[in-house]
Amino acid sequence: MAGEKETRAVLGAIRLAYPGRFKFSKTELDAIVQLWASQLSDLRDGAALAACERLVSSQKHPPSLSDVRSEALSVRLTRGRPDAGDAWAEVTRAFGSVGRNRIPKWSSPAIARAVRAVGGWVHLCKGANSAADRARFLENYNGQIEEAERLVLIGTAPSIGDALELAAQAWQDDNEGANREFSREMLGEWHEDSAPTANGALESDPEAAKRYLAGQMSQELAKRFKKGGSGKR
Repeated sequence: MAGEKETRAVLGAIRLAYPGRFKFSKTELDAIVQLWASQLSDLRDGAALAACERLVSSQKHPPSLSDVRSEALSVRLTRGRPDAGDAWAEVTRAFGSVGRNRIPKWSSPAIARAVRAVGGWVHLCKGANSAADRARFLENYNGQIEEAERLVLIGTAPSIGDALELAAQAWQDDNEGANREFSREMLGEWHEDSAPTANGALESDPEAAKRYLAGQMSQELAKRFKKGGSGKR
C-alpha cells in the first residue's frame, strides 16, 4: 500500500514539476503528508506515484489529492478489463475455429465462467437458442465485471484483471475442472451423436470415457442375461 515514503515522493514530484508554487513549513508539510498518506493508503505500492507522474506530464496546474487518487483508481478499474461484446465475439469465433469436440482456451477466466453459467460449451455449440444464450452470457459476464470492480474499490485486488483471476480461483474455474465438465457433457451426448463426438470425449478424458464404456457394456450384458441370452454377440 502507499505509505508515508511514497506520499512524500508524490508531493516532491508535484513540487518539482511546478516550481515556486508551494512554500510550506516543516510542520505544515508533515500535516499534508499525513493527510495524503491516509487517503492513499488503500492503493498498491507505486500506484499513487505512477498516477502523479501521468498527471504532471499533462496538466498545467498541480494535481490535487483527489486528482491523484482518481487517476490511480481509473487505472485499477480498466487494467485487465475485457469488453463484454469482445468476450461474446471470442466465443462465436471459437464455434468455427475450435468446435464442440475440444474446449477452447479463453483469454479471460470470466469468459470460461460465463460459458459454464449459460450451460456449457457443448450447449452453446448446438446453438438451439443463440439469442437467449447470448443474453444470459452477457448478463453473467457483466455481473462478474461489476463484482470485480467492487473487489478493486475495496482494495481486495489491484485491478479488474486480478479480481477476475481471484474469482476464477475461488470457483475452481481452471482447465482441469473445465475439462472434467466438458467430458461429462460429451459422455452424455454419445447416444445422440456420431463417433467423432465420442472420439473428442476420449481425447479430453480417456479414463472417464473407459469407465463410461465399461458401465454401458455391463448394463447391456445384464439386460441380455435377464432375457435368457448368453451374453455373446
